[in-house]
Amino acid sequence: MDRFVKKIIDTLWVLKDKKIGVLGLAFKQNTDDVRMSPAIELCHRLQKEGARLRVHDPKAMDKARAVLKDAEFVADMNAVAEGCDALVVATEWDEFKQLDLESRS
Repeated sequence: MDRFVKKIIDTLWVLKDKKIGVLGLAFKQNTDDVRMSPAIELCHRLQKEGARLRVHDPKAMDKARAVLKDAEFVADMNAVAEGCDALVVATEWDEFKQLDLESRS
């Protein structure tokens, strides 16, 4: 996890007030379980560095709201990247292969 956060920091230099989109919040795809989710841990680390998050998960949005405060929950996965400085796919979902990022540029 440290190495992944470092890569994001190296890319953006500073995370304070940067907007980061996070796709996938569940522990693994095809579940709504967020217990011990690396994606939730990543979100907490990014927030600790001052990042503002826009997040989406196909099934775990409701459960994630209970453990992830001060994040913007976005219903449409294609809208998560809007206005973001970076986009992270934190949990591998087949739906994310269909992302339409071209229309959001």
